[in-house]
Amino acid sequence: MVVALGAQQVRDGDVALVRGAREQDLEQLIYRWNKVDQFVFDVETDSLDTFIARLAGIAICLEADEAFYIVLNHPDSQLDERKVLNQIRHFFEDPNTDLLRVQ
Repeated sequence: MVVALGAQQVRDGDVALVRGAREQDLEQLIYRWNKVDQFVFDVETDSLDTFIARLAGIAICLEADEAFYIVLNHPDSQLDERKVLNQIRHFFEDPNTDLLRVQ
């Protein structure tokens, strides 16, 4: 199951697509994220061409049955990409965190 970041959810089986993410939703995720020692992540872009691709979103899984998708660079998202990346950077740079990337 994917848990919503934002007010509007569209369910498709066990997945919830989130639109309209807000700053306070991200703050709640970061609060919970600070309590785990490992997480799984994946990123989505709007192109396969690495020279023009923009970040579309970041999927974060904190527990086996719970994941979050941070929507970026979408008209419905209220989140600024640069600000979000600065707020979550420490999770990826912390040498004590086990990073598990989806491939």
